[in-house]
Amino acid sequence: DAYTVTHYQPFDPVHKRTEATVTDDRGATFTVTKGAPQVILSLADNSADITSAVDTAVNDFAARGFR
Repeated sequence: DAYTVTHYQPFDPVHKRTEATVTDDRGATFTVTKGAPQVILSLADNSADITSAVDTAVNDFAARGFR
């Protein structure tokens, strides 16, 4: 109840992600997204700093059979 989705973009196979714009109960608006790790990583401001940790996490999930 504290969040309202004001825009939703379904998964797009070209961009390999889905996205929503959300407004909280105080009026703050923010965007959330999920998708392919390399796509999400490219959106991060600190991607150079976290690439190694993301790769390790993705490989760990893959080794356990997760996509």
